[in-house]
Amino acid sequence: MKSEIRNILHLALKDVRAYYFKPATISWGILFPLVFVLIFSLKNPAGFPSMLGGLFTMAIFFGTTSMTATSIMLERKTGVFNVYYTFPISYCGIVLGKILAGFLFGIFTTLSICAITLFFVKIRIFNAGLLILWVILSSFAFSSFGLFLSLIVKEAYDAMTYMNLIRLPLIFVSGIFLPVSSLTPTLKIFAYLSPMTYSVNLAEASILNRHFIGVSISFIVLATVGVLFTALAAVRVEKLRD
Repeated sequence: MKSEIRNILHLALKDVRAYYFKPATISWGILFPLVFVLIFSLKNPAGFPSMLGGLFTMAIFFGTTSMTATSIMLERKTGVFNVYYTFPISYCGIVLGKILAGFLFGIFTTLSICAITLFFVKIRIFNAGLLILWVILSSFAFSSFGLFLSLIVKEAYDAMTYMNLIRLPLIFVSGIFLPVSSLTPTLKIFAYLSPMTYSVNLAEASILNRHFIGVSISFIVLATVGVLFTALAAVRVEKLRD
């Protein structure tokens, strides 16, 4: 058990050193959310505080998924990923190491963006403890989600393309720019299937003291998403060896 944990940490640390400053990670994981924050803060200063929950959720979502997609894309393309099968680590351990790297990147980028934004907006956070739990749980859920999506594509260099085909539509149905209640019945189905919706709900509950779904339900959904996609990713890693 100790050796498994040590190998997971080594794998995560290797990803931190190798991929945190790659162009794809920086552009999609940091610059893209920052640009959205800047645009909406300038366009609608009065209504900007009400959008903070959604914009911060987008920062977590793009940060974690960009990190996992970048590492998988490059390692499958170069063949480095196959080397992991020779290590004394389980399939689940490989997955957890990858998720941990994305998880830490999501926490770092999101808290940085939150700190910078809240410094200028001068808004008081309603519940700091809930905010921290939201960041942790969302980072885990989105990191595992992004890892699984990156593993199911056949060609490694298509990982980021397919990722964006899923990520970009989700930001428009998850309550970031429009309230879920204002969506059509069909779009509401997609909204409640999106893990981003529950993350936005928790973000708004912690920052603005408002929520459109029960906070406990959002916690359960995000935790379930994280565990589910971790398990699916482990199964996929095993199949890729065959």
